[in-house]
Amino acid sequence: MTSRSCFSREVPQVPHLLPRRKGGLSGEILDLRLDVDKAFECFEQFLDVYLQVEDEELPVSAGPAILNFSGSGVAAAVDPLIPGRVNVVIPGALAGGNGNIQEIIPHSLFPAGVPIGVVEAGRTVEKVLLEVLESFDTPTQVTVGDDVAQARFMTVFDSNVRRAESYLAESGFRYTASTVVKLFFVDSPNPPTRGVLRVIVYFS
Repeated sequence: MTSRSCFSREVPQVPHLLPRRKGGLSGEILDLRLDVDKAFECFEQFLDVYLQVEDEELPVSAGPAILNFSGSGVAAAVDPLIPGRVNVVIPGALAGGNGNIQEIIPHSLFPAGVPIGVVEAGRTVEKVLLEVLESFDTPTQVTVGDDVAQARFMTVFDSNVRRAESYLAESGFRYTASTVVKLFFVDSPNPPTRGVLRVIVYFS
């Protein structure tokens, strides 16, 4: 077994220095390369289980060191699309401070308006980030807003869901009443058969 870095399998610049025989310079070089690869392997095993993430003392991912998220509205969960990533959602429902709401939206929810979360009265939406985690296979367009103004924060010209990139739109709109912010699909001739979005709404 070798490390994921496969250091011991790297090809030397001068091949004749590394014949598999005992003694001499070639033996020392080969031994050093194998030792370094073993060190990489041990380090990688250590990193794989280094941190245990908990949400309200309930394990999310295992490890010897514990990072616990607690408090009303705080949620931690393993990302279903990106192995090794733990998403922490802090809605910011308490008075004061900044916060965000976010949602992962698969293509299967087309063409409905998809709730991202509630922005409380008195909060100001600072910016909206749309990440195309998996590109869509039809010329679908999306907006981000609310039932009163469906493109209040993002218009169809602010993103391209057929490209796996991130798109940012700044705002500054202040809600005077608690409002559900949504992502809206704009009709396309054919419903998409693939595609995943993540929408994050930041507010203060």
